[in-house]
Amino acid sequence: MQALVKQAKDDGFEKFIPSEPCTRLHSWDDPNARTQHLYAVTLQTLSNIFEQFSPAFFDLIILDEVHRSIYNKFNEVLEYFDGRQIGLTATPANYINRDTFLAFDCTDGKPTYLYSYEQAIDDKWLVNYNLYSARTKFQRQGIHGVDLTEEERNALLEKGLDLTSSGLKNTTRSARMMRCKA
Repeated sequence: MQALVKQAKDDGFEKFIPSEPCTRLHSWDDPNARTQHLYAVTLQTLSNIFEQFSPAFFDLIILDEVHRSIYNKFNEVLEYFDGRQIGLTATPANYINRDTFLAFDCTDGKPTYLYSYEQAIDDKWLVNYNLYSARTKFQRQGIHGVDLTEEERNALLEKGLDLTSSGLKNTTRSARMMRCKA
């Protein structure tokens, strides 16, 4: 997350608006916290110090990953400031909770501007991908205790693993992966 803040400051503000004073805001105690024109900060950091600023302090707030920003304390931060807000998200529009649109007055359920995945590929910002769905033998076939050699069963028992279905479930990452017939 901090790398994105550094990128916004270094590759955004300082590159395209080099004449404007800019800082990376870490805390209210930062000596530059109230003297710059441009600030790069995570919403998490801002949520800890936003009440130190007046509601009119920022003229414009640009928020990345805005689909995560409209709930709980983060929404409180957005509601606090009077400045214009621009919300960015790479989450596909049809997957975004409609409350995201409403939070930014997009009452028709459509984003103000949509830069599609396909357009990003055409513009050479992204490369397309091919999905390869792979499953392990364990996922495809499960574990069948009767198929284990005596040596394999003993090794599992020595490790304290219960060879019953319920015991094996506790040793896997996902119970959905288990189809055990002990």
